[in-house]
Amino acid sequence: MRVHMWPASKIPPWAPKFLDALMRDPNVSRAAAIAGYGRQHAYAVRAENAAFRKCWDEAVEIAVDALESEVRRRAMDGVERPIYQRGVFVGSVREHSDQLAALLLKAHRPEKYRENIRHSGIPETPAAQVSVMVDMGRIIERQIAEAAMLPSAPGLPVPADRFAGQAVEGRRDGGTQGRREGRDDGQSKEKT
Repeated sequence: MRVHMWPASKIPPWAPKFLDALMRDPNVSRAAAIAGYGRQHAYAVRAENAAFRKCWDEAVEIAVDALESEVRRRAMDGVERPIYQRGVFVGSVREHSDQLAALLLKAHRPEKYRENIRHSGIPETPAAQVSVMVDMGRIIERQIAEAAMLPSAPGLPVPADRFAGQAVEGRRDGGTQGRREGRDDGQSKEKT
């Protein structure tokens, strides 16, 4: 891990120790404990001190970059796994991680490898499917509302004020004749 020079004049005296710990492991509670403070105090100082906030973000970026490098190494170069037979070490095998490689591809080429897009246009993840269904429901509701405004839509109410004084082709009552009336027992009867 590289040594980082933090702007000591613009941040609290305990902050370099906190930031170095955060750079090694982006866990705020651990970094604050190493610096001798609680995480709430660190967040309060972050909210008030722009220089500290900038250093904090940089420390986390450095930590995530290091993690990404390690993930790439494990995916591409693999890791040595020991092989034991009857409790005795007999050798090792290098294993590569397809899952880590897929994770990196999703991160760096989301337009191509993201899980919620399929070339058929049908979303794969349940959340994406629900989103599409909600959108479709809104479209259907809008179409029903628009259809209700048309005088030729059988069985749908027509607002009286919209067609007041207009002759509706084939219907002299403004579209109310033949409208069904709902009943509690699930049946409906024709109005005459």
